[in-house]
Formats: sequence, C-alpha cells, structure tokens
Amino acid sequence: SLEVLKEMLDKSQKDNYVPFKNFVGKYVKEGEIKERYTALANWYNRFKHFWVSNGPYYLEKADTVAHTVLLKNAKFLK
Repeated sequence: SLEVLKEMLDKSQKDNYVPFKNFVGKYVKEGEIKERYTALANWYNRFKHFWVSNGPYYLEKADTVAHTVLLKNAKFLK
C-alpha cells in the first residue's frame, strides 16, 4: 500500500539506506543517495504514487474500479 511505501521511504531517507550496499555503494555516493530519496519524495508528494519511470510517459492517475490509467507526456520532467 502507499502508506507502507511512504513509511519505507521515510525510514530509508532518515537512515541514508543504500539498497544492496555491497554492490550499489560502489556507484552511489552518500550525497547522491540523499538527492535520490528527495527526488522520490518530491515525486510522491506531487503525484501521490511511486510509479516512477524514465519513459516518454508518466502515470497521472489510476482508477482501480474502472480498471483504467491516465498516462501523460513526460516532456516537462526533463
């Protein structure tokens, strides 16, 4: 659920948690992990979900009752 993911984000951000640190830690500096968590928190605060992508579209809205999603062009995200 979103609440659980938000709690995990908050804890990871507070602890500067680096997933798979033995491997990823070689490529991600401590300052960078803070920036990444801040960017993810900003994304969540803006869009109210954690479906982050690097494609040409982003998830604007999901309707689980109607089984539909609204994708929008991600030009502004660049």
